[in-house]
Amino acid sequence: MARESGTPSASTTFALLLGLGGFVVFFLVRPSLAGQGPYYGPRTSTGNDYWYVVVAAFIPYGLALRAYGRGARPATRSLFIGAVVLYVALIPAAAQQSQDVYQTLLYARMALAGRNPYVVYAATLHDPWRAWTLWDNTRSVYGPVWTMLTMGVVRISGNSLTAAFLMLKATTAALALLATWTLTRAVSVTAGRPGGGTPTDAGFTILAFAYNPMVLFSVGLGAHADIGVAAALGAAVFAERKGHSVLTTVFLAVAALVKAYSGLALVAWLIYLMRRRGGRTAAAHALAAAALAALCYGPFWDGLKTFGGVADVGRTASGSLAGSLMRVMSGHLSDGAAAGSSPAGAVIRIAASLLLILAVVHAARSRRAGEEPWGAAALMLGAYVLLTPWYLSWHLIGLVALAAVVTDDAVTGGTLVFSGTSLFVGFGGTPVGLAAQTVVRYAPPLITARLKKRRRRDSNPGTSVTPLTA
Repeated sequence: MARESGTPSASTTFALLLGLGGFVVFFLVRPSLAGQGPYYGPRTSTGNDYWYVVVAAFIPYGLALRAYGRGARPATRSLFIGAVVLYVALIPAAAQQSQDVYQTLLYARMALAGRNPYVVYAATLHDPWRAWTLWDNTRSVYGPVWTMLTMGVVRISGNSLTAAFLMLKATTAALALLATWTLTRAVSVTAGRPGGGTPTDAGFTILAFAYNPMVLFSVGLGAHADIGVAAALGAAVFAERKGHSVLTTVFLAVAALVKAYSGLALVAWLIYLMRRRGGRTAAAHALAAAALAALCYGPFWDGLKTFGGVADVGRTASGSLAGSLMRVMSGHLSDGAAAGSSPAGAVIRIAASLLLILAVVHAARSRRAGEEPWGAAALMLGAYVLLTPWYLSWHLIGLVALAAVVTDDAVTGGTLVFSGTSLFVGFGGTPVGLAAQTVVRYAPPLITARLKKRRRRDSNPGTSVTPLTA
């Protein structure tokens, strides 16, 4: 346990809280300034608004991680209390970046009105809440677990959109803190095993995940569903390390039923079970996960049309690595939908899919996949965010959760750096500018991962180096 006030450990924690607290105050005050309209009024913000503010918050975050690695390690309880303060303080903040929170609430409103949000477009619901949403010609891409959760929020809040908004904000803040707690408990369980354990510790896990500015402000401003993925992954890691394999499967299935991409973690777990306990055990767990999926999708099922929203977004290009390539090759630099549906977009999408399959197979065949599932899961999710045409920064939240507990410092370092660089927006108006933006986003995390991997090999062959000392 770290020393208390007046020590380098305490002062580092105080500086981090003070630094992040300043950014929290900015987002609490900004909507009330002149020209912003009603505090909770409709906005046309995008996920990129104020990206530079969030990037600036990585300065105290990075300094705190560096100090922690050099021995300035505050009490775990103090770190957790600080995280509670930050997440609770952001609950009343307006959505000033992504407006997805209003979209999810409208989908829940549609479901309660008898309109299937997986099949019917948002424009078909004539409702005053639509004034707060930006995408009328879309269908839900969220899994049924998230839809049912938001349906409960909307039902409890009645006709008050503000109440629903604040309730969902509070729910996602609670999920963030739950994810933090389960991840720290998982680390503590492993560290207590005789003969070995993870080189990370609870304090590092709290710092790396809960204090990560991308996670903090994605949850605190946008109430993104991806925090549900992190909470389920945290519970799965904790359950696995306590020896509860059935619960691990259930939690991983829940994660996939929040956001489909997190099903890769379930794949890694099933491969681990097959290699450790045989094909029959893995098949039984796979069937249990499929049964849970069928149960959750049941109220919304309408054949393959149920996945129409996912298919639609899969044909769109964002500023991701593959998405940027689609935009340049197609000539549609500012139109992601046109770039994704172009012939060049189709070719790149097929190539990216094949590369992702190869990456999953490689991770599945690696030695680590048979030793513990979470390193392989992190590699698979990392391959996804590198190769998918449609990637937004908050899709990284679940991977950050895994990166905070895995023993591979290359994965940890690369992921944490990418959580900051992926926020960068600029130079995207020309092919050269888009290429420069891509380099700024992707080169630093890839270089970081490579350097840490090389340092681990050179300094201590055959073993993992803790991300605290690498």
